Amino acid sequence: MRKLTELQEKFLEALFGEADGDPYKAKRLAGYSSNVSVRSITDSLSEEIEDLTRKYLAFHAPKAAMFMVNSINNNPTNLISREKLAAAKDVLDRAGLKQIDRMQVDTNNPIFVLPAKDSNEMDSDS
Repeated sequence: MRKLTELQEKFLEALFGEADGDPYKAKRLAGYSSNVSVRSITDSLSEEIEDLTRKYLAFHAPKAAMFMVNSINNNPTNLISREKLAAAKDVLDRAGLKQIDRMQVDTNNPIFVLPAKDSNEMDSDS
């Protein structure tokens, strides 16, 4: 990770802490001048913000997973729980814990698809 300025470090700390994800509030809490745009701060820290966001989601993924399982076990028909389940699923997806699609291949009965015969070959076969 590259060396950050003290203001950049404070910004990131505030963004994922007291500012609760609000970059404008994080800018103020970090002590940036009002002449500095939030866009310039976030552009210069885009890789760090992305990395910390991934880590934040991974940190909260167990809570999302537990909520999903508890909702299924306790009250699967509750409408509010369905909305929260969708949110929990999104958190898990973004943390890299997506449902994996698998394809099963039966090696006992293989099927081969051959290309169609050329029309000239068909004429010579008859």
